[in-house]
Amino acid sequence: MRNSEYLYQYTSLETLAIILKEKKIKFSKLNSLDDPLEKYIGFICIPNSRFHITNNVGDFCFVSCWSKNKNESIAMWDMYGDRKKGVRIGLPADMLDPNYIINDNKKMCQHRLFECEEPIKKPPELIKISYNRTSDPVIIDKDLNLDLDSLGRYKIKDWEFQEEYRFRIFAEYDERIKANSYLFSSELTYNNFSFEKPISESYLLYGIKSSVMSKIKIIIGPDMPKGKRYLLESLIKDYEIDRRRVRNSKFTDPLFVL
Repeated sequence: MRNSEYLYQYTSLETLAIILKEKKIKFSKLNSLDDPLEKYIGFICIPNSRFHITNNVGDFCFVSCWSKNKNESIAMWDMYGDRKKGVRIGLPADMLDPNYIINDNKKMCQHRLFECEEPIKKPPELIKISYNRTSDPVIIDKDLNLDLDSLGRYKIKDWEFQEEYRFRIFAEYDERIKANSYLFSSELTYNNFSFEKPISESYLLYGIKSSVMSKIKIIIGPDMPKGKRYLLESLIKDYEIDRRRVRNSKFTDPLFVL
């Protein structure tokens, strides 16, 4: 996918306000998404082994969900756009800040380097969702070989209408680093890694480039009430958004005009 291409997300007006003010987007745990089958893709077992691990690596996978589809979708508006009362935003595919550090105790280290002092040189991975398989589990074989690349990458065909792309990042706990701290990386490995330390946070925020904010596109939900439209007007003014980049949904009653 070219960096100049746009990704789109249906969301609430409140979330838009957070994005504009903090210049960050939300990454949610894979287990917390609306597809009830995704959490089973992360189920771990070791067949034919004296070990038996029952956990869910979906707890350690965080994703930010977008769509490449330029066309509006009534289903997407209803499911994710605050029941048509929110907004659809568009941002360039290279929106993430490659120099962002989550915080002092949660450093981005591309190859799990515990002495890492520099932020990761590449941001979370952008992956295209494939809709060609069922919710098969991730398997750890008797030699402890993991195939974790499938986490957050596959959905059943029922979700194909979303045409989804995701930014994906993993969180790793390791006893060799400060207690209750995690390394965040676009890759997850098993060596020296403990699945026994659940992550309390249900989401994390990741920085986007300041330069992309001038390129944001906003479509107003078809059922956004007058009060929220006034609030959106204030956001447009406060953050100096080019009004040519804001428009009503094509499903909006023609009597409504921003």
